[in-house]
Amino acid sequence: MTRAQAAKIVDNYEKVNNLSNRTRNAKLLGTVEGGQVYELSKAEFKAFPTWSSKKRKEYGDPFTYKQRSYVIPVNSGWFMVIGHAGGSKYPSLLVFDKVAGHWKAVRAVHLGVSVPAIDISRQGLATAVSSSAKNGALSPAEVKGVWEDLYTSGGKNKGKELAPSSWTKDALKSYRTRNDALGPQAQVNFFDKPAKSENIYSVRTKDGGVLTVVSLAHNQESLTKAALRGSSSMQITPGSDERVFNPSPRAVITDEFQGQALVQLTPKQKPKVLYALYSLVDSR
Repeated sequence: MTRAQAAKIVDNYEKVNNLSNRTRNAKLLGTVEGGQVYELSKAEFKAFPTWSSKKRKEYGDPFTYKQRSYVIPVNSGWFMVIGHAGGSKYPSLLVFDKVAGHWKAVRAVHLGVSVPAIDISRQGLATAVSSSAKNGALSPAEVKGVWEDLYTSGGKNKGKELAPSSWTKDALKSYRTRNDALGPQAQVNFFDKPAKSENIYSVRTKDGGVLTVVSLAHNQESLTKAALRGSSSMQITPGSDERVFNPSPRAVITDEFQGQALVQLTPKQKPKVLYALYSLVDSR
C-alpha cells in the first residue's frame, strides 16, 4: 500500500459516501463501508425521518477530508487516514481494511482533540500493535470490557483503570441517572455484549504508547417492576428513537447500542479515552 493508492481509496469513499448520505442508500454505502462504521451508518439512515429539518439538510451536505495524513503500518493489510472534514478544527480518524476483497472504511472517529503523534520511523511507515500486547495497564483487547464497565457497574470494577475524562464522566452519568426518566415503577440496566465487528486496529505512538481503535457495544434494558414479578399489566411507551424499530408499548424494552472508541495507552499513565460514541441500532 502506497500513499497514492490510499488516497484513491479515500477519494472514492468520499464520492460514494456523499451520494449515499444524500439518498440514504445503504446498499450503495455498503460498497465502501463495512464493519462497525457501516452498522452505525445504517442506523442513522433508519433514524433520519425523526431528525430536525436542519439536521437532515446537514447530513446530506457533501464533505471531503482535507489536510490528510496517511498512517500505513508495515505488513498490516489496513491503513488509517487522518483529515479534517468540513472545515472542522479537529481531525477525524478513519480505518480502511479489506472486507471480502474490497477496500472499505471500517471505523471512523471524529475528534475534539488532536491525534497523538504516531511513530512512522520505519521509512515513513507505522508499526501495528498486537491486540493482546499490554501497554501500561491494558492491552487493546481489554479496552472494550473496561469501558463497558462504566455502564454496567458505574465503574466500580474494571472501569477504575481508565483516566477521568469528559467521555468517562458522560458514561458514568448515564449509569447514575439511568432510572430517572421512567420513575419508581421501572428500572434500567446495561449489559455488555459483543460488537458487530470486533476487529481492533492499533499503532505505536512516538512516546512508546499505543493508539487503538476499538468497537463498543451494550444493551440497555428497561423493564417495569411488574415484569420482574411475571406480570405484563404495566408497559413502557417507547421513545421516538425506539419507535423507529418497534413502536409497540411493552413491559421490557431492550435497546442495542453499537459504538466505537479511540483510546491512548501509555506505559506509565492510565489509559485515556479520546473518543467514545454509540448509536442505537435496534430496539425490541
